[in-house]
Amino acid sequence: LIVNSEMVRAGMLEHYRIDPARIRLVRNGVDTARFSPGPKAEHPTVVFVGANPRRKGLKTALSALRRLPGVHLDVVGDVGRRGPRWAAQIGVSGRVRFHGNLACPATVMSKAHAMILPTRYDASANVCLEAMACGVPVVTTRCNGASELSPESWLVVGEPSDADACAEVLGAAMVDKSLPKACRGIAEAHGHDRAYAALLDAITEGDA
Repeated sequence: LIVNSEMVRAGMLEHYRIDPARIRLVRNGVDTARFSPGPKAEHPTVVFVGANPRRKGLKTALSALRRLPGVHLDVVGDVGRRGPRWAAQIGVSGRVRFHGNLACPATVMSKAHAMILPTRYDASANVCLEAMACGVPVVTTRCNGASELSPESWLVVGEPSDADACAEVLGAAMVDKSLPKACRGIAEAHGHDRAYAALLDAITEGDA
């Protein structure tokens, strides 16, 4: 059984009573050429990437934005009518841009000063490694297996609906000048070639 995070491994052990010896951890990989650092936006900017707005926590992200005056939010992914409606209800429409699905999300992602993904559950969200490859620190939750790769434990929020905590951590992440380099280093250690090799090793383990 191949899993992509310790969180998923723990779930398999708890709910399915899998023999631990049968489980192999293979982390997701990222294309570090496609996703790379670039010039930052003129205004302080946060990015949210996801097509399932309720599970991914878009409403929490918008609520956190309300607590961060002067900060803009780029939303990438098809969030339907909910996104604009929530932004209007929360009172942040003037600082949110909805891009929909993009062929190359890195063009928006790399300009951000931080990413927010207050997800309720993700085995290991690919967008987190993609953001880190762009040198963008990620504020996410302990319900996301990708949080295990975070360069700093304080970037991980405990409760997905805690907009106050998200806002506080985002504010700190956006001004921490050590994070972009640390994030890029983590992404480089999880390049897609290395991930494919690890997957092949796991699949062929025991073959003569």
